[in-house]
Amino acid sequence: MNIINFRHLGIVVKDIQKQLFFYKDLLGLEVYYDNIESGKYIELLLGEKGVSIHIYKLGKGGSVIVELLDFGGKLEKSDKRKKLFNNGITHFAVQVDDLESLFNLLKQHDVHFINQPIITPDHKFKVCFCEDYEGNFIELVEKLDK
Repeated sequence: MNIINFRHLGIVVKDIQKQLFFYKDLLGLEVYYDNIESGKYIELLLGEKGVSIHIYKLGKGGSVIVELLDFGGKLEKSDKRKKLFNNGITHFAVQVDDLESLFNLLKQHDVHFINQPIITPDHKFKVCFCEDYEGNFIELVEKLDK
């Protein structure tokens, strides 16, 4: 038995509308699913009574990439700022077609970047890291034709 496919990355959010703007309008992902889920199934799945989740599934080309989860204010808060070298999941990467243009668009919308786009030592990719509006790191990767 082996893993056969990656399904999605779930991100619990504080401000669903602001995060939806980032992933949909700025990164260009399409909304494939928008629903509020509650009831016995969700309670059993999450091991939590009375839970309700507003879920957006966003992706490209028919595949879901990101699942935004809004628990309606029921959010475990952390005062610790995440860093790329913390233990656990630190980021996810997406391939883009024009990194310079996307970089400029995101900068216009006050998106924070760790670095400007740089070319990898093997000259095959241009990459940079940004954060969504809630501090989740995203690696943006453009494959260079050589």
